[in-house]
Amino acid sequence: MLDGKMCALLFPFLLNFCRLVFLIIAGVMLVTSLNELNQPGYAFNVSEARRLCWSLGLNIASKAQVQKALSRGLETCRFGWIDEHFAVIPRIHPIPSCGKNKSGLVPWRASVKQKFDVFCFNETGEKLCTLTDSPLRTTHDVGHTHHTTTPPSTSSSSTPETLDSEIEPARFASSSQSFTSANSTRLIDR
Repeated sequence: MLDGKMCALLFPFLLNFCRLVFLIIAGVMLVTSLNELNQPGYAFNVSEARRLCWSLGLNIASKAQVQKALSRGLETCRFGWIDEHFAVIPRIHPIPSCGKNKSGLVPWRASVKQKFDVFCFNETGEKLCTLTDSPLRTTHDVGHTHHTTTPPSTSSSSTPETLDSEIEPARFASSSQSFTSANSTRLIDR
């Protein structure tokens, strides 16, 4: 179990946010921080995002890698940093409350100091180790996260506003099952 002290050593830039959840498709994972209320919150500027991926033994995902994951079903409504120093939301289905009602890889060019989630990539394709909350509920629906976040109409440095709350902040997804998070941080091998 990863306790607060160990988490602070590994990720000192997270301060009090030390629970992480992942959504993984095609080697690409969206890493989201959960605050003390178990709510997802944007926590990483671009350098922190890159360092977090590296700390997990991964690289920050490229636009092409996230695009490939999108083509295999990755859909969120949370911004995540990518290697090219801008944030994206992978959208399969356009909805007015997310990604300006667009589909595809919706970009947002924001200040590199802006806080977002991060898309990391597992280069080797080997067994993944995931930090998530426990106890775990298993579902056989390879669903997608559906947080609705509205980007600003211009490239500003303000944080996007979450418009609705979601029971499942993020999932660890594979081709056959997904895991949904709940309370304390644990390491899970898949």
